[in-house]
Amino acid sequence: MSASARAALAPAAARSWLTPLTGILLAGLIVRLLFIGSTGFHNDVRAFESWTLTLHDNAPWVFYAKAGFADYPPGYFVV
Repeated sequence: MSASARAALAPAAARSWLTPLTGILLAGLIVRLLFIGSTGFHNDVRAFESWTLTLHDNAPWVFYAKAGFADYPPGYFVV
């Protein structure tokens, strides 16, 4: 195969994975938009609220001693 033939096939090969990826990302966006008004899982939301209040009232280095049950890594609460 000549160099010009390989160069002509390169954009088609790049599009072969780009189209399904774009479709998957758009489908994920549509699903998220459909559920944007929902309240979420009540237990999870309450846990996040409790952790936030614990971090607000206490120093970060005592969070795991005061929070009770927290199964997330320390950096997650900063984000």
